[in-house]
Amino acid sequence: QQTTQKLPKALVTPVQGIANSFDNEQTIKDYNTAMGGYQTLKNIGVSTSSPTDDQAFIYAFAKIMDPNSVVREGEYNTVQKYSQSWAQSFGFNMARYLANKAFLSKDAKQKMFKTLSSKINALNSQYQNVFDEYARRINNLTGQTNGADYLTDYSKAFNDPLALFQ
Repeated sequence: QQTTQKLPKALVTPVQGIANSFDNEQTIKDYNTAMGGYQTLKNIGVSTSSPTDDQAFIYAFAKIMDPNSVVREGEYNTVQKYSQSWAQSFGFNMARYLANKAFLSKDAKQKMFKTLSSKINALNSQYQNVFDEYARRINNLTGQTNGADYLTDYSKAFNDPLALFQ
């Protein structure tokens, strides 16, 4: 991110305002939350046999699918109510969970990754559209072509997110 030192004083505050607005966009917050989940999944991988890894895997999956969700006690009831169909979809076996054994098979995790692929594509596209729009706004304000330099490019923290799903 470039500093605003080279800008005329009259433009510093408006450019900083645009950059701050970018950081506070819900799309950007959702992107960062979901991509944090992606990093977790990438680190866990599909070959682990740890039940705690499986729990983290499910949590990260849920955060990517709905970055604004917060799992509270009430949501557990909903999960319990619908877990049978979800369990069958992803190979979840409650007996293995209760016995403190891994409950997601490698195949189930690979299927979950496949499901996430379209979500990650959408998040990347949304992020890039917002990033480009804010850069355009800065360019229009300053008359320059380097507006993106004044924005934090959060995508740089995540190396090729789609590589996980290939």
